[in-house]
Amino acid sequence: MELINRQDVIDIIMGDGLYCDTYADKVYSAERIKNIPTVEPRRGEWMLMSDCTGEYCSLCGHEGYSGMSYCPNCGARMEESDES
Repeated sequence: MELINRQDVIDIIMGDGLYCDTYADKVYSAERIKNIPTVEPRRGEWMLMSDCTGEYCSLCGHEGYSGMSYCPNCGARMEESDES
């Protein structure tokens, strides 16, 4: 998953970085981009299973392990534990 800055895309369309026939095409394209839903980064943590046989994602429940920096199922980035 990649997060992008919507304004950067609009700037490209409004500038010379993307081909549009008319200024109206550029404005229409920019308005379409403004309506794209944003994707917020998801943060989770690996939780110990009740039977202590493994770990699972705190957001979606997918099995994984603490060595993984993200959940392969939902894409959540895993927070590092503060425990020492």
